[in-house]
Amino acid sequence: MNRAKWKTIKRNFSAAHELPAAERDDFLAGLDPEVRAEVEKLLASVDEAEDFIGTPLLVEKGLRRPRFEDDAIGRRLNDYLILEKLGEGGMGIVFLAEKRGREFTRRVALKLIKRGMDTNRVLERFLRERRILASLEHPNIARLFDGGSTDDGLPYFVMEYVEGETVKKYCESRALGRDERLRLFLRVCAAVAYAHRNLVVHRDLKPSNIVVTAAGEPKLLDFGIAKLLSDDRGGAEPTATVFRMLTPEYASPEQMRGERTTTATDVYSLGVVLCELLTGMRPFEERRGEEEKRRGGEGEKGRRGEEEKRRKGENESLGAQSTSASARQRVSSSPPLLFSSSFLRGDLENIVLKAISAEPERRYNSVAELSDDIERYLNGLPVRATDATRFYRLRKFVKRHRAGVAGAVSFVLLLCLATALTSWQYAAARRERAKAEQRFRELHDVARSLLTETNAALKKLPENLEIRRSMVEKSVEIMDRLAGEETNDAVFLSELADAYDELGKLRYLKFHESRSALGIYEKALRLRDRAVESAPRDVAIAGRRTTTLGNILEVYYNFGDREKILEYWQTQHENNLRILAIDPENAATLNALSAETEAVADILKTAGRDAESADKIGESFDFIEKAIAAQQKAAEPAGRVDLVAYLMQKGSLMQKTGRADEALEIYRSAAEISEQTYRADNSLRFAFNQTSRLHRLMADIYRDRGDWRKFLEHTEFSADWIGRNLENQALDPPYLRGTLSFYVIRGGIALRRLGRPAKGAARVDEGVGMYLKAVKTSANDGENIFYAPETLEMVSAFYAETGQPGKGVRLWQEFIDLTEPFAARNPDDATSLSYLAYALERKGDFLAKYDSQEKSFAETAQPRLVKALVSYQQSSTCRKDLLRLEPFNQLLAEQDKALSAKLAALKTKLNFK
Repeated sequence: MNRAKWKTIKRNFSAAHELPAAERDDFLAGLDPEVRAEVEKLLASVDEAEDFIGTPLLVEKGLRRPRFEDDAIGRRLNDYLILEKLGEGGMGIVFLAEKRGREFTRRVALKLIKRGMDTNRVLERFLRERRILASLEHPNIARLFDGGSTDDGLPYFVMEYVEGETVKKYCESRALGRDERLRLFLRVCAAVAYAHRNLVVHRDLKPSNIVVTAAGEPKLLDFGIAKLLSDDRGGAEPTATVFRMLTPEYASPEQMRGERTTTATDVYSLGVVLCELLTGMRPFEERRGEEEKRRGGEGEKGRRGEEEKRRKGENESLGAQSTSASARQRVSSSPPLLFSSSFLRGDLENIVLKAISAEPERRYNSVAELSDDIERYLNGLPVRATDATRFYRLRKFVKRHRAGVAGAVSFVLLLCLATALTSWQYAAARRERAKAEQRFRELHDVARSLLTETNAALKKLPENLEIRRSMVEKSVEIMDRLAGEETNDAVFLSELADAYDELGKLRYLKFHESRSALGIYEKALRLRDRAVESAPRDVAIAGRRTTTLGNILEVYYNFGDREKILEYWQTQHENNLRILAIDPENAATLNALSAETEAVADILKTAGRDAESADKIGESFDFIEKAIAAQQKAAEPAGRVDLVAYLMQKGSLMQKTGRADEALEIYRSAAEISEQTYRADNSLRFAFNQTSRLHRLMADIYRDRGDWRKFLEHTEFSADWIGRNLENQALDPPYLRGTLSFYVIRGGIALRRLGRPAKGAARVDEGVGMYLKAVKTSANDGENIFYAPETLEMVSAFYAETGQPGKGVRLWQEFIDLTEPFAARNPDDATSLSYLAYALERKGDFLAKYDSQEKSFAETAQPRLVKALVSYQQSSTCRKDLLRLEPFNQLLAEQDKALSAKLAALKTKLNFK
């Protein structure tokens, strides 16, 4: 026997040995007779060997206890009684087991590695399958219940026992029609899509791994060779190992070549399964026997080449193949189909062909796209897999509306004469409209690219305030001209409003010019109103309106304009309720309502109305739980960023209700998601910032518990996370440098608490130097300057505790010098004034305690401080009134009274009359 033929025999033996006994006959039937004979001999030898060692001599002589798998039936494995063996593959055994409790009995499937197969590679794969199943919870995926090891170290796991038939047998035994099979298949797709959203690729989808229960519920089984897309610990498995484990009839070309697998691999396998469910046979199956004969004497490379050639035949009609003589003969050997394989022509054929394209990039981009095309087919709509010619769309329309079209034909004939008489007018109007549409498209492109270009240019001028302001002003002028266009195109109007919103943020956050920002935001809102009017049921467009309303509210907080705050909050609240009426599972809106309800709870808590506050917190929990459940479906990076934000909101509520342990777990899982998301796309600033902030939130919980070691661990993670990404221009390096100093300072404070005062003091001084350098380098950047109060409070407390009051006074004076120019430019901006007031007050406190200059400082600070406090009072009152509704009106007088008392006390403290 030559080497090539032996390789073919060995390869097919490995594949057959991996299969359950029930599937081996089908596999062997397709082999070359000579190869098949040799493979069957090898399989028989293995069976004999297993019988020979089934009851080892040492066991028979009583010199060794039997291993668990030797006589498992009737034995217990921890809480599980083994009832019978369900099946056996090349590497594992599956038992039916039972767990009994006081009030329940549960039957489960228990999977155990076979003795002799417990190599490192197999163990790693087995444990990976257990991890994957633990991460998946979907009604159409068999659930994992438990896991452990036998006394002699073999790992096992316990999963849901699914009693039913394979999906193919289920369809055939019940003679399901085409549409019923498609709807069943859609539920399988939903399970696979869920796995993909959780970064899991199955890699072995086939009918025998899809079991349908008596109730008609499909269950996806066997994640034995599934791949975690996020698992980069050890690289890919060896090609030979993966090939031996996959099922060639359902494997994609890239799997057969041993290349990297992605979600496109599962799309291919689903296409093969779909074809088999509809026609009773797999694509290209009739040629398989001939190809196996040709491959019989060839090596691995030749075999894979033929496999790929076979799949290259995708452009041939599957319907034509299905009606060939050999195909009919093969189908006739199984239960009769309800319909002919010729039903696979047309749209269904195109759907299958697109799914099983040899090149991954030509397949559906996701399982969701495949499902959507099948849904469209079932609803009589045009499918993406078929070229959308006018005739094709017309034909689909007629099929959907036969009666209406028949009635309309006669009416259309009557209109033909009138149409002919006016056609010349229409042609002229169409030419004018084409010109207008072309101009509109050009304007649309300008609006879409303007923001990107402006942001890129601004990043190149980080220190020049006047040039940056000039660029924003010119951008606003261009946007104003675009906004003057007479159009009802909701998408165009919404994108234009997006650009205004971003320009407003530059004014507000970078320049801290609230009045100018407000004017820009109001222009955005007018466009949002027009867009919503044009598309009243478009949830995305309405959601962007909520964002703009939130921007306007933030400015009015700073102005202290209570009436405007209440007016715009009510508008925003009504907008959110309108969105929820259209889309009850809109995650962004549910999250917004959770935050709103939490704020109302805070107002009630402040007023001493604890029971009502607790009710509102419960409502807030309900909203955020629904938001998280809806957002779990998101697979794209932006969706994962939103999911993390919702988890942070839930964690905040947990902390507020004294459930810090649960909050820690939520923050930990959210941090893993945000870190993975950023590593997948390092331009996602929100994902990056979320990661460091989540570790800060965890650190704060440990600080409150007095666990400074854990506090330091999470703080140093955040500092290292930021430090390694300082040069990423997408993350705004000037802002990052200011943020990094915050974590360096926190680390120094922790070191002192852990008994390392000298190192802690040096770290704090280092952080202060970093901060002052960062804000002075970008002195016109309001984002960096106004990150200071919390940082400086920590530092000044540190200096007070360590007997360095002079450093505390100088630090607050530095901040006063940085803040005053902003306050002078924005006399009606309560944020600038409140920060200035805070700094003046804290410096006065230091001087009062440590320095005789207190009186002279107080005299010079009085006018500035009181002016700032008045503005701060207005802002604070409005913030607490943010969500004031009719039931909460009575709180207003109490808040005003409390704030007035605080202001009076501060005036007295400074001898101000």
